[in-house]
Amino acid sequence: MKRNGRQKRKSEAEPKTLAASYTAVSLLLPLLAAAAAAAASYYRQEGRDAVLRGVALALLLGAAAAYALWSGRMSHSFEGDNEAHPWRFFVIYVLCLAAALGLPFVPLLWWPVPLLFVLLFLFSETVLALCAGGGLLLLALQSAPEGEPVYFFLMFSVSLCTLLLYRHTDAKTRFVFAMLPQALTHLTALIVYELLFVHAVAVPRVFSVPLLSSFLTALVTGVIARAWLMRGVRKNAERYLDINDPEFSLLQAMRTKDKRVYDLAIHTAHLTERLAEALEYRTQAAKTCALYHRIGCLDDVESEWPDVAHYYTDFEFPQEGMQLLREYIRQGAEHPESREATLVWLCDTLVQRVKALYEKDKDATADYDGMIDNMLQEASRNGTLSVSRMTMQELARSAELLKQEKLYYDFLR
Repeated sequence: MKRNGRQKRKSEAEPKTLAASYTAVSLLLPLLAAAAAAAASYYRQEGRDAVLRGVALALLLGAAAAYALWSGRMSHSFEGDNEAHPWRFFVIYVLCLAAALGLPFVPLLWWPVPLLFVLLFLFSETVLALCAGGGLLLLALQSAPEGEPVYFFLMFSVSLCTLLLYRHTDAKTRFVFAMLPQALTHLTALIVYELLFVHAVAVPRVFSVPLLSSFLTALVTGVIARAWLMRGVRKNAERYLDINDPEFSLLQAMRTKDKRVYDLAIHTAHLTERLAEALEYRTQAAKTCALYHRIGCLDDVESEWPDVAHYYTDFEFPQEGMQLLREYIRQGAEHPESREATLVWLCDTLVQRVKALYEKDKDATADYDGMIDNMLQEASRNGTLSVSRMTMQELARSAELLKQEKLYYDFLR
């Protein structure tokens, strides 16, 4: 399926537009932070030297956030579809910056610092959220009359733990398992700060205010994170439903162009989906990888990532599926790394061997168990699975599941 001139120009223009957006946001981040620092210093009626120090620090922190922004784009580490929407992160950064400027008017114990970090994280990625959130926390403490360096380190540590919790939280996770550790970590940090650096004795306020503050922050953070995550889950589920349908236009184009490649994709995807569900892997992403890793057949070229990436962006594949396809096309067919890529390799290799056998002799008698065992032994000798994150137990389970599909292999005659 050749792209027409209009589609080609659109695909080539989009990366340039996105790069321009990243450049603009990268320039605005330090400038905005510096302007906020200058405004805060003016409000506090500080001297020229103090203003310059604040502005210089803000520029440095903003530059660090800008570097993290580009780093996240180059490493494709953004959450969900955030990589394609840098201005969305910028809007959240502006809102969090405004909140940070208002925090000095609130007692330190009531600062919802982890919430700000999680908001930044939901619209970007971990390192960028840490850089941007840390900078905003420093700017807020500069203006706080009772701000102390130890408070920064305590809250930064709490926020880091919170980000790590939500980074590994998905639709199957009960959010109470993220909210409760966050609340307990935040509570402990606030009590330590109050006991060691504010009050010398354990008065009731040392425990009551941190308890209420930490659990309110955790509750609001959990509600917002769950709402945003479920939005992404629903959006991806709808898109996977479209692109993994055999009647989807891109698959039909593959069928028209090369019926054999299409058949391989369909059979590989069927086995991959069954095994991924049984092993509780990312089923839809794995199925997408199985269906589309030979998309280069549409242009009569091998599937090299620079040559085929436009198909996945033009048809708006979910980010998770694109990342798996990128991995598999670049290295997965020879040395799969993720568990899903390994599963696709196993199913794809087996389907090719079964079809090759029946293409030679349609009435041949196949020893499917022996074929699967030989495939794994060859992979072990050749080092094909040397970097795979699939455990030996999972690999054995995969082989067992493949051996249960004998009736389906007969269908490949």
